[in-house]
Amino acid sequence: PWDGASNCSELSMQQERKGCKPPWYTDKYDELVRQGQSIKNIKCPNGIRLPGDVTLSNHLSTPENVMCVFYGFVPMLVIAVAVVEFLYVRGTRELFFVLYVAVTTALNEVVLKGLVKQPRPPKSCAVTCGMPSSHATFAMGFFIVMFLDAASRINPMDVPGEEHPEAVCNYWMQRSLAFIRGPLSNPVTLSNGSFVITCLTWGFLLLPVPLSRIYVGDHSTPQVVLGSAAGLLYGFIFFYCVYAPFAVYMADAEKWRWPRNPWRGTHVLKNTIRLPWWRRKVNPHHISIVDSEPDAALVYGRSLVRVEVPIHLAQRVGGDGRVGVVHGQKLQVVGG
Repeated sequence: PWDGASNCSELSMQQERKGCKPPWYTDKYDELVRQGQSIKNIKCPNGIRLPGDVTLSNHLSTPENVMCVFYGFVPMLVIAVAVVEFLYVRGTRELFFVLYVAVTTALNEVVLKGLVKQPRPPKSCAVTCGMPSSHATFAMGFFIVMFLDAASRINPMDVPGEEHPEAVCNYWMQRSLAFIRGPLSNPVTLSNGSFVITCLTWGFLLLPVPLSRIYVGDHSTPQVVLGSAAGLLYGFIFFYCVYAPFAVYMADAEKWRWPRNPWRGTHVLKNTIRLPWWRRKVNPHHISIVDSEPDAALVYGRSLVRVEVPIHLAQRVGGDGRVGVVHGQKLQVVGG
């Protein structure tokens, strides 16, 4: 007699075992199991399955495969460099970004994919679930975090002075290419040119990743769209709800170390988050300026870069001593 309960239970176990694996994998899997052979002998008919759920497709030309494989490995390369940078610097900024990648990847791979359990397109050689795309989630999330972080550091008045052309060129090279020290090592302030170059660099590395996943057939369009949307959501939440508040909290703790060894001065972690000066809270009563010519009018205008300031003495409130003497020095105008 037919035992409905046992048959349903067996069918459920088979579906659980197969999961999101494609038909070419499950059919070969059953055949090899019956023959007592290793499942490592299963080969994808659509190409070669590379680490990280990346497919080297039989359906694409060599240049197309090179492009898709490159962008398929970009997220893993950025993560690896970020981890190495954290281990070398041991800073709070680097730690926050590494934790962001770890948490968002776990949410995608363990929670979302485990709940949806949607297979990948037929042309993919990957055998894991595809909804949502982790590559798209990382690419869009990391890009928006880098964009917001760079945007918060733009100093429009951060421009070179009227020096020799070679000095100006060296200035822009130092400012604009500072990010090559590591993916997380943006300087405290960025000029307009540095911001554009930073965004173009991250855009070139990360924005094509979701499209390449569709092109090679490792993900469907809905899987990439949902993964990109999740990445944008993760990025905004991380930056505005975690990173930015912590940066403000640690603004006055630039020399923070943990743990602080009083004998050798060693530490495991140090604070590397730096707020630009215009984002810091300034106490207007902390210092005052004594004007030697209070009746003289100062020239003011938006286009000014340098201006003669008729100040000869800077004195703390309460008259407890001088902090500096300025005799008509050329000061750079950096704000209103």
